[in-house]
Amino acid sequence: MKKFLFITLNSLILISICIPQDNESGRMSGSIGSVTFGGKVYNQVSFRPEIPIGSKMAIGLDIYLYIDGDGNLYKDAWNFQDGKSTLRTLMDKVYYFRYGRPQENFYIRAGAIPSATLGQGILVDGYSNIVEYPYVRQIGANVKVKKDVLGFEAIVSNLKRVPGVLGLRTSFEYIPKLDIGISFVTDLDQNAGLKDRDSDGYPDVFDDYPDDKNEYDQVIANRDSWYNFYHELVPDGSLDDFEIWFANSPNLPRNTYNPDEARKDQVSGVAFDVTYQLSNRIKLYSQFAQLFGDTRNVNVNNNTSLGFGFVPLGISSQWGPVNFRAEYRQNSRKFLFNYWNGSYDITRATYDVETEKILTREYYLYRYGELKGFFLQADASVLDLVKVQLGYQDMSGEVFDETPKDYVNDNNKLFRTSLKINANKIPKIKLAEVFYEQSDVVNPFKFDPTPSTVLGYDVGLEISSGVILVYKARRTYHFTGGGALEPSNSIQFETQMTF
Repeated sequence: MKKFLFITLNSLILISICIPQDNESGRMSGSIGSVTFGGKVYNQVSFRPEIPIGSKMAIGLDIYLYIDGDGNLYKDAWNFQDGKSTLRTLMDKVYYFRYGRPQENFYIRAGAIPSATLGQGILVDGYSNIVEYPYVRQIGANVKVKKDVLGFEAIVSNLKRVPGVLGLRTSFEYIPKLDIGISFVTDLDQNAGLKDRDSDGYPDVFDDYPDDKNEYDQVIANRDSWYNFYHELVPDGSLDDFEIWFANSPNLPRNTYNPDEARKDQVSGVAFDVTYQLSNRIKLYSQFAQLFGDTRNVNVNNNTSLGFGFVPLGISSQWGPVNFRAEYRQNSRKFLFNYWNGSYDITRATYDVETEKILTREYYLYRYGELKGFFLQADASVLDLVKVQLGYQDMSGEVFDETPKDYVNDNNKLFRTSLKINANKIPKIKLAEVFYEQSDVVNPFKFDPTPSTVLGYDVGLEISSGVILVYKARRTYHFTGGGALEPSNSIQFETQMTF
């Protein structure tokens, strides 16, 4: 196996270097850093060649090695034990495959999906399957086809496991400049969003051995120890007596989770949109969406079904370096605009240790009452020095109050911003970006942290020709078992190399 690994690794690197690379998309980069799996730190060495194939196609590889302090490879990254493991290993080394461009009549991208939107984004807006990369590696697909007056688009977030996003959209140009579209999106099982590092079907929170796909139950794994314990209690017991006791004793701390019996929790949505191209710069649109599912664990006024959202009028425009979008929004109870957004994979499903419940994104929809208001978003390049993006939502109406267990009149606001400096204008600085987002609060400009708060920054410093030291920092917040809000900080150093 080691010989095969060595030959495969070197062949991929040689191929990526030898193939001619144009200035538009062909390049070779690498990085040296560290990652943590299962509480164990590994040194990371990776090469990421991007290889153009003709004028239409390109493939990006991600060839990586994780090495622990004893010099041992992280075995799951290069597993060729059987056909299934070999296929998974090779697929993980393909970062993406692309044919065409998103604005062309035929476009396909498989692997990493940095951003995907269906229609005008009422259901799927800016979804990304790489928010947890490289700790979670997903192979998704995004397909766009347009033929005459017909259009089709599909998004699949993950082809290796139950996808969090499976979306389809078809559109029809009813008259020149007027498009009508319908979309369907579903998450077949939100519970599949629970982390499963060893991919054995037992989520980490239900797995006694989350890094060993061959073990999941400490009782079964320590069968010999339990055999000795039994004979201390019953010295004259036979092997058959032990088997009966071992199979039926209610006092053994067994893992009671059974993936075959686990209840699946699906959520879906249907959207309808109409778009009119007013001019080359301005587009008007309207859209409606209905979510299907239920908040079965939270019954509000004897109703657990989900709601709808409506944008009577939206406008998007582009004026030189400035892109602008504005919407008037209104929704019924238990509806969330842009349900499948860029952070969906993080909020898809979590486990509450205190209540011993799986809490999905759908579960929290009961917090949203009837709301009306507007949403604004703008991004602009200022003098080719700074790229700024701003987003703001101001909705008023009902918000669920946990004390009376009912809806009260209040505001629901969102604010997000990012600032990216053109590093080409600053000597030695190759990357400089900061971002902040907070949603579902009364006043986002108080900057009081909540579980919806995300902030961070990336800084890259050139330390020699072709070598960049990158520092990445992230902060999120979560509630502890006692109800206190606690920050979660993530800091990553890595050295990137371009060839």
